[in-house]
Amino acid sequence: MIHVDNKVGHVAHQKFKDSHMDANPQINKLFRWVVLKDGSGVKLEPDHPPVIVGKPGVGEVAPLSEEAITELVLAIMDPEARHALEENGLVEFTHRVPENGALFRVEVQRRQGQLIVQAMLLGVA
Repeated sequence: MIHVDNKVGHVAHQKFKDSHMDANPQINKLFRWVVLKDGSGVKLEPDHPPVIVGKPGVGEVAPLSEEAITELVLAIMDPEARHALEENGLVEFTHRVPENGALFRVEVQRRQGQLIVQAMLLGVA
């Protein structure tokens, strides 16, 4: 389980889905944190803290391991997206956070053997 403290501060396309891979994926906490801090997105790299796009240095969050990032992102990927990532090393899809209606375009890629995630906020419903 990953905890993000809200107080602290080929491309395969998957059709939009409200997350039903996991009823309440942990990555939604991270996405809500981005919206709370008025960021435009977030970048996740192994052994680095999450970086809010447009708000560098906002909040103090511990670095995430590759295992933690993998756990976060796999919870919102359907089997088709997982397969595309394995086959192509890159997948893009959208994800909506049910609690606040935030819609993110998520890009997951394997670079030099490591999983890198960039999620850009498209809007809040």
